[in-house]
Amino acid sequence: MDPLPAGELYRRGHRRIVSVFLSDDTIQNRAEFPAAALLQIRPSVNIKTGWTSCFDFSRASIERLIALGYTDAQTYIGEAQDIFEKRVEIK
Repeated sequence: MDPLPAGELYRRGHRRIVSVFLSDDTIQNRAEFPAAALLQIRPSVNIKTGWTSCFDFSRASIERLIALGYTDAQTYIGEAQDIFEKRVEIK
């Protein structure tokens, strides 16, 4: 069991991997994935507020977290697209 199964995906031959983190303190070494496109999406704000937050299923909390995840994913994907386009221009 691996909460971040990127290593297993890589061992199975996948070379385009998206890792979605629930905090910014998780370490994933890109050097362990040579020749892979590894996109890491991390939260822009600290969403950890203790054990009680794990059980906060209020509508407001869920909607806030969904909106945060959507915004963060858009940001990282936009940055990755910009890098890719600049790389293509260089070639």
